Amino acid sequence: MSRLIEWSTLAVTQFDQLINSLQERNPAVARRIGMAMFAKLESLAQFPEAHRQIIGLPPSYREALVENYRLLYSLVGNDKIRLISIRHVRQRPLSPPEILDLSDSD
Repeated sequence: MSRLIEWSTLAVTQFDQLINSLQERNPAVARRIGMAMFAKLESLAQFPEAHRQIIGLPPSYREALVENYRLLYSLVGNDKIRLISIRHVRQRPLSPPEILDLSDSD
């Protein structure tokens, strides 16, 4: 069963900023990263538990990597995935309380 992907407002903003920034420097890279992220989300919809659990949080909180970007998400019930945040791997990792704060916003 495929799950619905719900984007947080923060994740939408981060995705838009990322793609716009990459587009200015290298449109081909922007297109590749954007397509890779959507492909990963399609995969998550089918296999949501296939990626790493985030240590210090309930098992419903996970992360998937797309090139140099982390997609932080949570499993919501049996039918939904909530994309919480998109972060570059060089950015300071969010602490479990910060992730919980982000997942509660919107």
